[in-house]
Amino acid sequence: MEYLQEGPPSDALKSKILCCECGTEIEPNPANMCVACLRTHVDITEGIPKQGTLYFCRGCERYHNPPSEWVHCALESRELLSLCLKKLKGLNRVKLVDAGFVWTEPHSKRIKASTLASILGAGTKQVLPVFCEFRFLTNKIGFFLVFIKNVNILGLKIEMGTDIAYSLLCKL
Repeated sequence: MEYLQEGPPSDALKSKILCCECGTEIEPNPANMCVACLRTHVDITEGIPKQGTLYFCRGCERYHNPPSEWVHCALESRELLSLCLKKLKGLNRVKLVDAGFVWTEPHSKRIKASTLASILGAGTKQVLPVFCEFRFLTNKIGFFLVFIKNVNILGLKIEMGTDIAYSLLCKL
């Protein structure tokens, strides 16, 4: 009498199929494609923007965190990286594996963030790097602009040597 062993199947019992594109031997998946062929047909980074803008105040050296908050962040810090990743709208449909900064010239007013995005596409896991470039736009924040907000308009009447009186509006 022979007993059947219960447990996980051995590697010899697993079935293999050929990739429908290149013909390499793979384990079956819903797309019936190997990872290399699947990457050529499906781009998981399609909806992720490659460029963005960060608003930076030169007066107090803070970055704008929408809608109305300004936060202190050092260059290449964790806080600045999270601020950059919040600006990328397409990251909600992929899983973020890793994120970091890529070195750029300090005077270029640009920062590059690299992320590794993965998705289970057609039964296989794809991990692709995504490089996003952010520009710094300088902007003054509220308490530096308080003088512009409270501008009074003064009407002046200038009389010249003619019969017509000219009125002039001046901003103080």
